[in-house]
Amino acid sequence: MALKQQLRDPAPIDDTKAPPMTEKPISGKAEMFDVHMTLQHKGGVTKSFCANCLAQFYQATGRAVVVLDADPSNKSLAAYKALNVRSVDILCENNSIDSRKFDDIVESFIMEETDFIVDNGATNFLAFMSYLISNNVSSVLSEAGRRLILHIPIVGGEALNETMSGFDDIAGNLGADSKLVIWLNEAVKGVITFDGKEFEDSRAYDRHKTKILGLIRVPHHTSELFGRDMEVILSKKLTFSEAIGNPEIRLMSKQRLKQMQREIFDQIAVVV
Repeated sequence: MALKQQLRDPAPIDDTKAPPMTEKPISGKAEMFDVHMTLQHKGGVTKSFCANCLAQFYQATGRAVVVLDADPSNKSLAAYKALNVRSVDILCENNSIDSRKFDDIVESFIMEETDFIVDNGATNFLAFMSYLISNNVSSVLSEAGRRLILHIPIVGGEALNETMSGFDDIAGNLGADSKLVIWLNEAVKGVITFDGKEFEDSRAYDRHKTKILGLIRVPHHTSELFGRDMEVILSKKLTFSEAIGNPEIRLMSKQRLKQMQREIFDQIAVVV
């Protein structure tokens, strides 16, 4: 059911070079801070991976950020000790979503002078989307010098249509103050195409392209070795930097991880 209805073999890479620092726009006399949120109504479609990569990018470039894990059922992001994640409890005593706790989260965006990254789960998706829309959060943040950026993953295979529909609903329900970054994660279930066409040729993209800040494509590698290396660091809750510096991980695995890190970080640098 649509949300509207419900609401209503690489060469060695020099990893000593950090991704380029990006300049931030100025809002009045204050610096414009970014609030990054992952959103998608379907579970298991790499929302936490998006937040994880964003947090690692900030860490690698030495930029200050507060990372929040607001997933009430699966605190996978908080398991990465190197990222200093704050675990946020949004449940009542009866394990239902306490929407008033969203007030606390939004107020922290305004009170703390820093960027934020927030990982949301499928469990709190509807409650959080309803809160964002009914409270016009994007405009509230904009007036306070904060830019709301929603990171929406799309994956292929059997989840393609559902994640595409999720993007369409999210983009259609949020105000013009919101900006979107679409993560085309082809590493999960292969290349993402629609009847042989690219995402940029889809009707949903055309409807919402004015809100889209950028696209981040997580590439599919034909060699299964890349997938195995990624599975290792995800299962062990290691950042790219931790894995690359780990003496127990083999040299060529480290080279593949460096390539994957660079592929993702270079794209993040363009939109963040």
